[in-house]
Amino acid sequence: MGSVSVRWGRQLHSKHSDDPFSAKPVRKQQKKVGLYVTGKLCSDSNRAARGLIVETARAAWRRLAFETADAEEARDFLRPHEFQLDFSPREIAYVDMQVNGVFFHSMYLGSLQFGAAAEIRTSPTLDLYRLVTPIKGCLEAVFANDSVSCGPGRSILVSPTRIRVMRAEREATGRNIFLTAAALRRHLTALLGDPPKSELEFTPIVDLDKGYGQSLEHHVHSAMADLDQAAPLLNSITAALFEQFVMIGLLLAHPHNYSDRLHRRDGHLAPRGVRRAMEYIDANLDQPIGFTDIAEAAQIPGRTLSQHFRRFRDTTPLHYLRDARLDKVHHALRRADREESIMSIAGRWGFGHMGRFAAAYSNRFGELPSETLGKRFGTRDFGSKDYSRCAGNS
Repeated sequence: MGSVSVRWGRQLHSKHSDDPFSAKPVRKQQKKVGLYVTGKLCSDSNRAARGLIVETARAAWRRLAFETADAEEARDFLRPHEFQLDFSPREIAYVDMQVNGVFFHSMYLGSLQFGAAAEIRTSPTLDLYRLVTPIKGCLEAVFANDSVSCGPGRSILVSPTRIRVMRAEREATGRNIFLTAAALRRHLTALLGDPPKSELEFTPIVDLDKGYGQSLEHHVHSAMADLDQAAPLLNSITAALFEQFVMIGLLLAHPHNYSDRLHRRDGHLAPRGVRRAMEYIDANLDQPIGFTDIAEAAQIPGRTLSQHFRRFRDTTPLHYLRDARLDKVHHALRRADREESIMSIAGRWGFGHMGRFAAAYSNRFGELPSETLGKRFGTRDFGSKDYSRCAGNS
């Protein structure tokens, strides 16, 4: 019998009733604890407590933690997720499965190891795109007529219509990013201006040493560190922006069967489309809006909107959004009460990384946030720590 630990013991309901990652409440029956995953209970009267999916008090994300050295428990844990896990008989003794991750609204981010060499098959109905990154060891993805393998420094991007089997060698560890197909289709529709007529399929290998892959690796590493520390500024705005960065970045920077169409798209845009976008941004600065929401409000393809924002405003929609939120922070700091801090004010407007926030603020206003706040009370260091040393390392 393997050892199982429960990392978190509290379960809350998700506010998203249609969330495909939504966890159901854990129920106890005669000292038996089961696990609800996407609405299905894994339980066995002969088994002890397992892992729990829990939702934090912040509605922006929910935690998942699970570990076991028992092969059957590992299989039972993944089965409701529509994954079939197999170990060869000679690998059973090496099973040491550990899962630690976070569910957002349309994305999952987490680490995974099996200990033993493992083979994972997916259900044909699993509507997720999976970005699987080896941290140690080698992973292989088997498609209908081909296979690809990679080690650290590259990721395998699995489209739901293509994958058959994923294999991990003994002692391999990895990081998973799962993206719901519905969310990716919504972003693609906003970029194209009309719904895609066929399934989205990506090139399977992402290079993490250059371009978008390098940027993604940097931001994911920072996000994992923040989540490990239960960062207090991980609110609905920053969580939504992180999701959109991952999804829209993939669609714009990584090759797929709609890439040519996206890069060809450059129709005429009347200035009123830009004005609609600006009006929508200005009216929703305190909401977790992103590029797709702005494009839908502007009623034009997202790629075209970006091109014409540069032409008419010499910026991009997201930079306009960031600058408008910076203006709100600047205004709030100039009128702050003594008990208010830079961190709380910045977090209110969606800035979760203090180093990057301080750099952007300094570039826009020619002074650090602490200097603005200091002028309010006649001192340089009132209300929060000085983030000047972070600004140069963002």
